[in-house]
Amino acid sequence: MTREQLSGILERWDTLTLLRHESVENPIHLPDIMEIALYGKDQIAWRAAWLCEKIHDHHPGILQPYIDAVTKSLPRLKHKGLRRQFLKIVTLYPIAETDRGILTDYCLERIEDTSDPPAVKAHAMQILYNISEEEPDMKEELLQVLEWTLETAETAGIRARARNLATRLRKDIRSRNRVQH
Repeated sequence: MTREQLSGILERWDTLTLLRHESVENPIHLPDIMEIALYGKDQIAWRAAWLCEKIHDHHPGILQPYIDAVTKSLPRLKHKGLRRQFLKIVTLYPIAETDRGILTDYCLERIEDTSDPPAVKAHAMQILYNISEEEPDMKEELLQVLEWTLETAETAGIRARARNLATRLRKDIRSRNRVQH
């Protein structure tokens, strides 16, 4: 199947479902699907990214070779669904040291942007927490961001995610302080 044929299938939900079943069983088209997700037109790219996540669900780790490209694509994304899907994919994988800076800045922007949907903010908070696991010095700053989010969040879901992660951060910080003393 060519990339053009895949794009045509991704245009319609009924054929997308068929492609999903085929791709989960045999992810042979993953490189082309990921290429469409990264460089296709917004709606089709979003559906391709959704499909990539479904493939990952059945083949954990299969998207690892693409995480750097996904991370580098984030700042140019305008489509909120594609943004959400890519952020969710990033939460599933270890973050390379070289990508931590760009992801930290990007995720902080997403949390502060009032036009972003709650799922984008939730995934951004999770990514920041994941980075803080590798960069413990940022835990206290992230805790302040989450406390601000608790005060300003527009939805109960975002407040719940911020509260959960803030609780984990407080435990991490207390544990770290005990070890240092």
